[in-house]
Amino acid sequence: MHKLTVKNNAHSEYDLYNDLQNIKAALKEASKDVRGKANELLSESYDELEETSAALKDNAQDYISKKPFKSIGVAAIAGFILGYFTHK
Repeated sequence: MHKLTVKNNAHSEYDLYNDLQNIKAALKEASKDVRGKANELLSESYDELEETSAALKDNAQDYISKKPFKSIGVAAIAGFILGYFTHK
C-alpha cells in the first residue's frame, strides 16, 4: 500500500479559514436576497388580493342592487345547503 506524503509547505498554499469566511459571507448575502425577494412577492400578492377583493365586492353590490329578489333566493338556498351539510 502506498502512503501519502504531505509536505509541510503544501498546507500554506490554501487558506481554508479565509475560504470558509468567504463562503459564510456569500451565504449570508444570498439569504438576505432570498428574504428580500420573498417579502417583495408577499407584498405584491397582498396588493393583488386587496384589488381582487375590492372588485368582487363591487360586483356583488352591483348584482344585489340590480337583482335583489334573486340574490335573496340564492342566499337562502346556499344557507339551506350549508345548514344541511353542517347539521350533526
